[in-house]
Amino acid sequence: AGQAVAKMTAAGKTYFPDRENAEFYSNLFKKYNEIYISLNKGKVFKKLSVDH
Repeated sequence: AGQAVAKMTAAGKTYFPDRENAEFYSNLFKKYNEIYISLNKGKVFKKLSVDH
């Protein structure tokens, strides 16, 4: 399995977090999470699903 993975993937550029942006992205993720939970509680995802 290791050889197959090596053939299908390649190491690219490494990115490091910018600590100056940490608070901004933390707040943004909190908002995203609140929206996701609200949509899930309202069964929006279920209503949009093909199987519904």
